[in-house]
Amino acid sequence: CDGLADAIEHNDTPNISALCARYLQAGGPFGVHPGEMDTLVLGCTHYPFAHAQWQALLPAGVLIIDNGAPDARQTRRVLTHHASEDHIGQITLRSTGDPALLAQAASRWLGLTVSAQSRHLGPHRWG
Repeated sequence: CDGLADAIEHNDTPNISALCARYLQAGGPFGVHPGEMDTLVLGCTHYPFAHAQWQALLPAGVLIIDNGAPDARQTRRVLTHHASEDHIGQITLRSTGDPALLAQAASRWLGLTVSAQSRHLGPHRWG
């Protein structure tokens, strides 16, 4: 879905909706009747952030499978397993893109604040 991840990163809601609609239409008929696709798999880590747009565009009964929640649960399990209850860790996010966009995304989606000087995220308590 060329351009969709970029639109999500820029929080460009009108473009996100338009791109989702274009790619659903290009994919073929979705629905619960014979010959229609009854499941949409969101195969990119960005696409769950457009879940509401996908859902609004799909007919009732079409299943959306996304990797966001299972990935988050596994990450939490791994971090919890390797950290004690009082452990405070440092989070470092890296990107080949614009660091300001990464900082905005960390704030919007993860509730994290980014240090203006270092672009490193402050301490976060796991558990």
